[in-house]
Amino acid sequence: GTYNVHAYITLANGSVKTKTTTFNVSRPTAKLTVGTQDKEKGTTEVTVSNIQSKSGISAVLIPVWSQGNQSDLVWYTAQNQTDGTYKITVDMGNHNYNEGIYRIACYIVDGNGIQTGIASTTCEMKLPNTYLNVKDTAGTEKEFQVTLGNASAYGNIRQVQFAVWSVQGGQDDLIWYGAEKKKAGTWTKTVKIKDHKTLGTYNVHAYITLANGSVK
Repeated sequence: GTYNVHAYITLANGSVKTKTTTFNVSRPTAKLTVGTQDKEKGTTEVTVSNIQSKSGISAVLIPVWSQGNQSDLVWYTAQNQTDGTYKITVDMGNHNYNEGIYRIACYIVDGNGIQTGIASTTCEMKLPNTYLNVKDTAGTEKEFQVTLGNASAYGNIRQVQFAVWSVQGGQDDLIWYGAEKKKAGTWTKTVKIKDHKTLGTYNVHAYITLANGSVK
């Protein structure tokens, strides 16, 4: 911004004269853009381009959060690319896999070490395309195979549980099943109807416990 400069001249007779002027230190400018979310990985790329800073660039910082109280705030340090842009990859795993609107801001630390807010934007993030299905493989309605697939985007999963109960009678026949990992990102468990003893529609919920203890 604008600086004031005042010069004070004290003469031999003790009187004081002043001269004033101003000078300006320009504010950095840049363009902030967000790419399309990779729905398999739960990530999106953020790019800072057209950067103008007369004193140079010490760092490009991008804070990202999805909660109103900023409880999941993460400061990303953008990396300089060969084309002069700066980029980061926003990973939902760094934000407790929260769905919804993500707020993204951009700060440039210039060659004087001054940090300036440049721009802000938002994007919508959705959970990775994890699927949950149930199959009566034998066609006898005795055993149903529950499968949670494509869950590898969640990163390090500590455990997966399936909560299963029939609509009839509410949750009086609720059973929690510990799922078994078959391969990367795939968890299964066999549900035996004789353990529930109810006809009609069944509910199946999958609960994923991540390495940090949070549950999805």
